[in-house]
Amino acid sequence: MVLGGGGEPCSLCKQTVYPAELMTTGLGRFHFSCFRCTKCARQLQQSTYCQDAKTGRLYCKPHYSQLAVAAGIQAVADGGVDASAGVLVHRKTKTAEEMEVELALDEGALVWVELGMVPDAVSLLGADLADPFVACTVVGRSGEVFTVSSGGGEAEVPRPCVWLRDRSSSANNLRLQHLNEANLLGNVQRRFEARHIYTQTGALELLALNPYAPLCSYDEDQMERYRRARGAPVESAPDEAQQSEEPHIFGVAEEIWRAVSEAEAEGASAGTESRSVVVSGESGSGKTESNRQLLSYFRWRSTGGGDGAAAISRVLALSDVLLESFGNASTVNNHNSSRFGKYLAVDVASNALAGGSFSTYLLETTRLVRRATGERNFHGLYMLCAGAAKHKRAALRLRAAKEHFYTLVSSSDKQREAAAPPDAPTRIERRFDALEDALSQLRGVRAVSVWRVVAAILHLGDIRFRGGGDDQSTGAGDQSAIADDADDDEPAAVSAADAPALAA
Repeated sequence: MVLGGGGEPCSLCKQTVYPAELMTTGLGRFHFSCFRCTKCARQLQQSTYCQDAKTGRLYCKPHYSQLAVAAGIQAVADGGVDASAGVLVHRKTKTAEEMEVELALDEGALVWVELGMVPDAVSLLGADLADPFVACTVVGRSGEVFTVSSGGGEAEVPRPCVWLRDRSSSANNLRLQHLNEANLLGNVQRRFEARHIYTQTGALELLALNPYAPLCSYDEDQMERYRRARGAPVESAPDEAQQSEEPHIFGVAEEIWRAVSEAEAEGASAGTESRSVVVSGESGSGKTESNRQLLSYFRWRSTGGGDGAAAISRVLALSDVLLESFGNASTVNNHNSSRFGKYLAVDVASNALAGGSFSTYLLETTRLVRRATGERNFHGLYMLCAGAAKHKRAALRLRAAKEHFYTLVSSSDKQREAAAPPDAPTRIERRFDALEDALSQLRGVRAVSVWRVVAAILHLGDIRFRGGGDDQSTGAGDQSAIADDADDDEPAAVSAADAPALAA
């Protein structure tokens, strides 16, 4: 029995298409559910599709245009069938590349093997299942099955899990001979093992791996090197041009600075022409440090802007101290993790900083009272307990950080605490002095008032409570109360608040 009349096979899935779900083009018939872009799977309509005349593949207009541009075709049909069959040129190029790969996958070829697809081969190759790929050499081939050797053993693996491998690394991922996931990851790993944490992935795209150790130089000599290298012709400064080949965040910062300055020189106003810098990554990947170095470079680049630019540069530096002190904390993954989101807008005029503003959001306020095992509270609390002068701590009735509940390090955190960077007295005192200097620059804010609030928070965390007991006559059976021996006057004393009101 045929519902809705007869049908013909779909050009894509080959299943019968009935009138109610039929979509037609000049080259075929499709189910409505099959009528999608080949690249992005977007649902297409009769008025929005493009179809290659030779391959019959369907595309949305944006992706079809991209393929046509890649093939060197300027004009693309608005819809329906592209009579020029421009995408066919692109398809032929891809086919040639695929054939080249197949020819290269011969005995002696350097390859990566994707271990997730062949878990049985992990032990044979002497590899670690935690690694996504293992470097191997092809020692034999039988059709679509390869015999590979990793130096630790041999295994037979199918073609889909074999990827060609470059013989050497490159400072730019786009310069690799074989652009595949395994080769990109392998390139970054080889550079990291050679103590190069930066790898270029395009003109302005930079990939950074956090080494959790000071490997690169970020002083003014390094800034000057990248400023000159980006502006000097190769023939006039061969040494600097060669050095500039090594990626660095200052190189990207210089490109950004030049782009903004050139836009201004061409007459674009700061209000209509802008540039955005996105620093992204998982926790512990180094976003905070990358942001700091970018801002540091912009401040240094702006030193020729006179006293006004110097003042703005100093304010931006001080704001960074404030944000990190009360917004960053030590976590399992990172000793200086930003526990909030941050957006910084910087105005540039006459090749110098003309202004700036911070916007913050999603501050992790719950960290004050509750933290995961092995994590610490915000830096500012420890800086007050260990970095403030003795008479200041005495006035605020503060003890060592380990004696306050909100900054207590439990026995289960000892290993994490031992691995943390040592806060030598001179170091933490310098950090506290820098924070006080930053607080003193805030209009209408007194540093002592801020420290009173912080100290009150610490003392509030030390208050102990007792259960309400089973006294049903008072209705307090399910309530808690401050313990009789608890020292609950300290929060009020240091914050100058009314003790009964604070207890209520």
